[in-house]
Amino acid sequence: MKRVARSLIWMLALILLAMSLAPASVLGWGAQGHRLVARTAQQKLSTKAQQEVRRLLGAGVTLESVANWADAVRNQRKETKNWHFVDIPRNASTYDPARDCPRTPFGDCIINALAESRSTLSNPNALEHFRDVLANPQESLLARAEALKFLVHFMGDLHQPLHCADDHDRGGNDVHVTFFGASSNLHKVWDTDILAKAGLRQTINRLSTLGRSWNDTAAIQGGTFQSWALEAHSLAAVHAYQNIPSNKRLGQRYYQDNRPIVEGQLLKAGLRLAQVLNEIFHE
Repeated sequence: MKRVARSLIWMLALILLAMSLAPASVLGWGAQGHRLVARTAQQKLSTKAQQEVRRLLGAGVTLESVANWADAVRNQRKETKNWHFVDIPRNASTYDPARDCPRTPFGDCIINALAESRSTLSNPNALEHFRDVLANPQESLLARAEALKFLVHFMGDLHQPLHCADDHDRGGNDVHVTFFGASSNLHKVWDTDILAKAGLRQTINRLSTLGRSWNDTAAIQGGTFQSWALEAHSLAAVHAYQNIPSNKRLGQRYYQDNRPIVEGQLLKAGLRLAQVLNEIFHE
């Protein structure tokens, strides 16, 4: 029994180590941000979608608890590595699949990875089976559960601005900064640092308040994966890359200016994820 316990502890330690060593460009919002996205989505699921999620994941397993699964398996599933982001040039105004989403042994990009889970794109390619697997009751529960877990995570990644923009700097990973005196990089600031500074309970409260203030949720939930990626890209260009002092020391001003952007994107991601799942698991 003790041997089994030790084995489980070592396995957990190895998983946590692998996630800690993973490049920031594939870790999206970080664990906390992804859980917040999934938490918001869970609250907005239709009754039918709730039933299907429970059937696929098992009783007591929530979207929040599987939100970071795609990061945990990325080293075993190397073909999924590029599915976490899309490198749209910072100064570009459009998405060019040939330029921004080339096929590689590590996958293509997040837009194609998501396209198959919803039929609104004119040319969904790459991973079309996501929507088909989720919507097809003839598929195995295991296959459908895996597709669901990928979708939950990638919808979070899609809304992190620096997962949709690049300035020859690996989405800000090569922009070395300090954040309130601590060594960091621009990508990490947006992934985890701003949220850590804001505090979990305070962020949950602000997301709840912000959600109540949005009167036209249907308009926010409208669009395609491509349009949402371009929206995030624009936020990177206008906010993430702007107002960085020459000494690269980010502090209160940068935090106050961009915390609302981060929170808005988390809320949008959750609402849109719920909408996508409600469409797939329609009555």
